[in-house]
Amino acid sequence: MIDTILLAGGGSAAAGNKAFLEVAGRPMVWYVARALAGAPSVGRVIGVGSTDDLRRAGEPYLSEVVAETDGTLVDNLVAGLARVSTPTRALVAASDIPLLTSDAIEEFLAACAKEEADFYYPIVPQNILEDRYPGARKTFTRVRDGAFTGGSIYLFNPGIVPRVRELIDKMVRARKKPWLMASYIGWSTAVKLASGRLTIKETEETLGALTHLVLRAVIMDRPEVALDADVEHPENLEIMRRELRQAGG
Repeated sequence: MIDTILLAGGGSAAAGNKAFLEVAGRPMVWYVARALAGAPSVGRVIGVGSTDDLRRAGEPYLSEVVAETDGTLVDNLVAGLARVSTPTRALVAASDIPLLTSDAIEEFLAACAKEEADFYYPIVPQNILEDRYPGARKTFTRVRDGAFTGGSIYLFNPGIVPRVRELIDKMVRARKKPWLMASYIGWSTAVKLASGRLTIKETEETLGALTHLVLRAVIMDRPEVALDADVEHPENLEIMRRELRQAGG
């Protein structure tokens, strides 16, 4: 079984952390914790965030709660990884994907098991997400295979983190500055990615050469892994509320 880290950093509920935002009668993070705990392949679910709020919001699905750091998202990830008991594989999930299901998690893990890699990342075709959730707002990346959006769960070998931590920190800080992000991965690579000239396989190989890792994108017809509560797109939150109300929470 694979230990999982549920990232819910960003301050307390009182400070407006969206992980604790109520959706259809429950904090958003509660739904994610429930889905993780209900997946047969998942072992312990370790929450990282404001400890008191997270214990209340994630009950009874969290195995352990770790206090978030005063640093970056990567610092919180490292704090959670220190508690993981599965040294070669860890699953990480964001706290703002309340439509996530245990079945989708199992499907992702089963797909990852078919091929050896350092890092696995789910991608969802644009038409799948838009057909399932009309009106949802997401950023889609076009490659020669089609247009895809990324999910908010990841499977990887914890041992890779020290090797790529500096690059991840830079990319997170520059996430709203595309020109700066492009400078980190190389302008030639950035132009090819932006123009959609690479296939998924070529993108894996190109970014793998940059990070010295084996990367695998997992195509999934499971839009629930990708629809997040982006504060800039309130449409997504309304879709989540509607979907959860219809499902009875």
